[in-house]
Amino acid sequence: MGYKVLFITNWYPTPKNQVNGIFIKEHAKALMNEGHNLVILHFDISYNKSFLRFKRHFLDEDGSAPIYRIEIQSRFWKWFYHCIPLLNILALDECRKMAKNNFHPQIIHANVIFPSGLVGYFLSKRLKIPAVLSEHWSGFESFCRHPLFGRITRKAVSHYECIMPVSKYLGGVIRQYTDENKHISIVPNVIDSAIFNVKSSIHDSSQISFLMTANWQSRKKITKRPDLIIDALKLFASRTIKKVKLSIIGEGDVLNKIKHESHAYNFDCEFLGYRNKMEINEILQGTDFFLHASNFETFSIVTVEALLTGTPVIVSDLPALRELVNSDNGILVKNDATEWAEAISLADKRNWDHEKIAAAVLKKYSYEAIGQKITAVYDQVVINYKSLNLLK
Repeated sequence: MGYKVLFITNWYPTPKNQVNGIFIKEHAKALMNEGHNLVILHFDISYNKSFLRFKRHFLDEDGSAPIYRIEIQSRFWKWFYHCIPLLNILALDECRKMAKNNFHPQIIHANVIFPSGLVGYFLSKRLKIPAVLSEHWSGFESFCRHPLFGRITRKAVSHYECIMPVSKYLGGVIRQYTDENKHISIVPNVIDSAIFNVKSSIHDSSQISFLMTANWQSRKKITKRPDLIIDALKLFASRTIKKVKLSIIGEGDVLNKIKHESHAYNFDCEFLGYRNKMEINEILQGTDFFLHASNFETFSIVTVEALLTGTPVIVSDLPALRELVNSDNGILVKNDATEWAEAISLADKRNWDHEKIAAAVLKKYSYEAIGQKITAVYDQVVINYKSLNLLK
């Protein structure tokens, strides 16, 4: 029998943005598959030219967890995003509505420390129920050090019964801001094996195809590095007799220069725009290698999706990616175009076991595996919480 869980997030898919926080929705699905009764509390805060547009939605679709969505659109959206006391009041009001609908949560499960983690901390104390935190965000450390929010963020971190980062690397970052007895359990993202399946086709040896996929919007600190891959493929294409083709999935301003210059490349370069996961799987079936260059990663869903199809990967040598990539499934490369070109040449000369690559990934990132990991955390948290209350 599962638990009643209040699942709090500020990242979650909406009709306007169907990929925002899709990995959090996948965690929710994994938990529902394990028999837990989830209700989603979603803070949908975004920019709008108007002073304020405020709406509350209740969505209850078959097969999905009920969603209580608080939608705030404003030119001052950042102020609302950072106004934790207001979000706490709104969240508590939504909890009263849930109670009227006979939903009384046994566990608070917040996703990402700010702002949802702070709201979860408040609700856990107010409702007197245990709380856990899933952490996906590279900004965790910056908010623990924030001059305004640092103190309350560290208090919230200390309050959570268990913190579940998506990688060992992120867990190491979080450990710096917790005591040594804090329960940290690594729970990676889900990859849907019903969509991504191992390739079976034999490719034309006279050509070699590559794929990149990402959100190509530039950010202050975390920027994908397609420029490295482009420069590396120019070098590789000049040294091989094979026809070289690069397909790029996704949109964003990081691609602007590449699109403008692509006509002059010595290899074929196609821009496919946004594609859903089923379309990405189909493209991976005809792809020889998946390429992912980045300055920073806390996980990398796109890399695991490629591996689940048996596609070998060539990725930046980053701590989180070292947890995913080994000599059996790909190559880790320093962020240097020459080294990238050499890695691509080495990869092209190897024989890769596509079925072995896919099988190793399937064991770790399935709905069942992730659902069971989080359920084990819930069980322990509830036991610990009851024991603590008996001692008081």
